[in-house]
Amino acid sequence: MIKKTDLRKERTLASKKRMILTTKAQRLAYILRGKNRRAIYQVLLTDPRTQSEINQETGIPLSNISRVIDQLEQEALIENLTPFQSIGALYQLTDLALEFKSEFERHVRFRQTSFRK
Repeated sequence: MIKKTDLRKERTLASKKRMILTTKAQRLAYILRGKNRRAIYQVLLTDPRTQSEINQETGIPLSNISRVIDQLEQEALIENLTPFQSIGALYQLTDLALEFKSEFERHVRFRQTSFRK
């Protein structure tokens, strides 16, 4: 017989496992669901940036930027171009993240025209 504590531990471990995004639609939805993910993705569409540059362009606090970048790196959507540099690391979107660039831009245009005040 399985104990309740064992089931709880199993569920906790499963929820802590890294999310695996498999389709373009899942990756795009993941980016669009979070306003910070969306803002960081949009900034990185043009050129690689440091966390400080992302902060200046978006106004997102550095602690949040660091957390979101870690999440996006785990999903292979962002890569660190200077992995051995602890300060001023440069980040860019991966080819995987660029696969849905046009869908992302279309979504942003739709939101700008549909939700204007």
